[in-house]
Amino acid sequence: DLPSPSNTLHKSDYVVECGICYAHRLPTESGEEGSEGPIPDVMCGNTNCKRSYHESCLFEWLHALPSARISFDRIFGTCPYCMEGISVRVSAGG
Repeated sequence: DLPSPSNTLHKSDYVVECGICYAHRLPTESGEEGSEGPIPDVMCGNTNCKRSYHESCLFEWLHALPSARISFDRIFGTCPYCMEGISVRVSAGG
């Protein structure tokens, strides 16, 4: 018999870590017990990379790059892993 998917998959198999801070969830600003912070929600468009990032982590990364540029409400730069172009909302940095 082949193993059934319910026996081999665990919730942790679906947890995606941020490629910058290596956390799944960021702490909440209030620090309240039981409240959950954001999960990585921006993904690199390179099909060979596909790293996920928290918006705020990616904003900080791109903001530190000398080559990054801001246009309207987005900051543009390169993926920390594959150097593919990537962007995020400027408001994501706070």
